[in-house]
Amino acid sequence: MTFFTLTENIAFDILAIVTTLLVITITYIKWKQTYWNKIGLSTLNPTIPFGDSKKLLLAKCSFGEQFQEFYKTFKTKGLQHGGIYFGTKPFYVPVDPEIIKHIMQVDFQHFVNHGGYIDEVNDPLSGHLFNLEDAKWRNLRIKLTPTFTSGKMKMMFQTLADCTVGLKSVMDDAAESNTPVDIKDVLARFTTDIIGSAAFGLE
Repeated sequence: MTFFTLTENIAFDILAIVTTLLVITITYIKWKQTYWNKIGLSTLNPTIPFGDSKKLLLAKCSFGEQFQEFYKTFKTKGLQHGGIYFGTKPFYVPVDPEIIKHIMQVDFQHFVNHGGYIDEVNDPLSGHLFNLEDAKWRNLRIKLTPTFTSGKMKMMFQTLADCTVGLKSVMDDAAESNTPVDIKDVLARFTTDIIGSAAFGLE
């Protein structure tokens, strides 16, 4: 028993096979893009094959800009959360601060993977806590959690405040002399000061 019976017209056979595969592919994508509807969560209007991420997949915006747009869209509609599709992959977008707080404090073990870019071999800096997945994320979180308790954060506050003195001085000098400021460089040095002071006690 065969599913396809070849005819004498090869071109027709190829066209029939391609058409069948195309219909199957489109049907599959449409089925995958019904995930949020099945569980009753509001979504946008996904298209084939991009889902809701056409601008991102066509490199017209960054990952952060695309998801900021999703967030604002759901917030404008007055929704507490929503679902979008990155191609056929579903992504959950929380909007309400209480939901975000609950995820970060209580249900974080169910939201381990964020789907971001990570390449620890060629781009080691991409392997930070937000991008790490599964066991690596859990191990790093266990190590970092004791460092950022509420008590230790309060102790760090004065250290952070002291670091702002240098930042204020640099910005004041630039303003008085009407000199352009490379804000990226200034903030990079400010961040380095904070990390050095808070983590290692260096100035």
